[in-house]
Amino acid sequence: MRVSKEADALIVGAGPAGSSAAFELARRGARVLLFDHTHPREKPCGGGLTRRALDLTGGALPPAADATIIVRGATFEHAASSPDPYTVTFPLHAAGATDSTLVITDRTRFDQRLLQRACDAGAQLVTERVVDVHASKCEAEVLTAATTYRGALVIGADGANSLVRRRVFRPFRRNQLSIATGYFAH
Repeated sequence: MRVSKEADALIVGAGPAGSSAAFELARRGARVLLFDHTHPREKPCGGGLTRRALDLTGGALPPAADATIIVRGATFEHAASSPDPYTVTFPLHAAGATDSTLVITDRTRFDQRLLQRACDAGAQLVTERVVDVHASKCEAEVLTAATTYRGALVIGADGANSLVRRRVFRPFRRNQLSIATGYFAH
């Protein structure tokens, strides 16, 4: 027997985009269901936050709350063993800016704080895996193994290989995707 639940907005993915959308909608009084069975989690390519990203999450998180390393400049070196070695160094902040343009943060902690703010604003986290999505002009459905959730809209914030995108539009082509990796250096 499938159970059915209703909300105003169904958001798939509780990373920064999904949690920020959930926060904004919930604080304005919308009934929000936020689906993610994996967050918060470490993400190797997501620990660098630009000033723009911090500004976009500013309503949900104080700008420097999770900054662990402030990056003020960068140096790129072309291998000295190559025929044409060189080094380029430049600042990352705009002229006259008082704060850094880039911070490196613990992505698990950053995501957890955004998610907590969304829940504190009234969004409800659903830790079930989403298995299907249906959308029309009038209604959206998010299905998990046991439950069908209905809402006025669905927001796909579930990454580059988005189930929502594949179901309501089309998947990205292979040449539109890239791969990233990361590691911790002490």
